[in-house]
Amino acid sequence: MYASQRRRLLLSLSIVLGGMVVAMVAAGHFVEQSALHDESATVRRQLRLYAQALQQRIDRYRTLPQILAVDPELRAAVSGPLSPAQVDALNRKLERANNVTQSSTLTLINRDGVALAASNWRAPRSNVGVDYAFRPYYQQALATGSGSFYGIGMTTSEPGYFLSQAIVDGAGQVQGVVVIKIALA
Repeated sequence: MYASQRRRLLLSLSIVLGGMVVAMVAAGHFVEQSALHDESATVRRQLRLYAQALQQRIDRYRTLPQILAVDPELRAAVSGPLSPAQVDALNRKLERANNVTQSSTLTLINRDGVALAASNWRAPRSNVGVDYAFRPYYQQALATGSGSFYGIGMTTSEPGYFLSQAIVDGAGQVQGVVVIKIALA
């Protein structure tokens, strides 16, 4: 009889301990899932804020290419050959505009995709003379009038968001493209 009671007691204890282990594992899983859910919600909120800040930064510059595309000097520059003095004046104009707007770079590109002038003309790795015809933002501007692209700068090797706007003549023909690069780092 004593052995039978002992077995029943051990069985009861085993069941109780087993139940406690199952309850502890379930509670741990619940706490872990709850913490993951809370952390996920926090991260989603932070990502929304980062996305909003990023969008605001880009929107701050969105109209600049459109404004530059109607600038009489830039329009004239893409319609014919330029003297060294004209290129110098355009470089300085873009440099001044870039200093005011605090964008990364401003570049004027002809209809063949070659940069005629740029705000970074003084830099050892200037955009001036570089062929950008294959870049998506240039191709988009030719095809649709404007473009945007996030990528690594071909000349600077620095990431940025590029906005472009076609410069069109009175007949609606694309004569060139103006590009702004926004540093996002």
